[in-house]
Amino acid sequence: MEQLQYMQNFIISTNKSELLPKEAVELWVSLGWGKRDDYNENNVIEAIKNTSFLVFARNAQGQLIGLVRVLSDGVIYTAIADFAIRSDYRDQEVGVKFMEEVENKYRGTGIFIDEFKNNEEFFVKCGYMKRDNMIVLAKKF
Repeated sequence: MEQLQYMQNFIISTNKSELLPKEAVELWVSLGWGKRDDYNENNVIEAIKNTSFLVFARNAQGQLIGLVRVLSDGVIYTAIADFAIRSDYRDQEVGVKFMEEVENKYRGTGIFIDEFKNNEEFFVKCGYMKRDNMIVLAKKF
């Protein structure tokens, strides 16, 4: 899929070459995920390249309004690495369309999400369950 228009106010794409690293950084920074100086452009380019599946949305003016990066072996395990949507687009079905794309692509695999607490309700509404026997741990080197 190159590009599909789902709603009048945004367009979804999965073409990695159409996403500029600078746009992704601007989105992440706007959501409070660090400062511009925290991101090295070459690292962002490499991260996008190494992403198994990328879905992003633009508004009618072409501005990036959200993205989801997925890491998967394509058979057993799929993980949502980033799920980022501008706050002014959160109630416009962008996230639902992102998850539909991911679920269609990775049907048959387990899809795991480690997300911020404030996004938990959205994923529960999409049918995901909190697993009491699982935790998320992180360490940055």
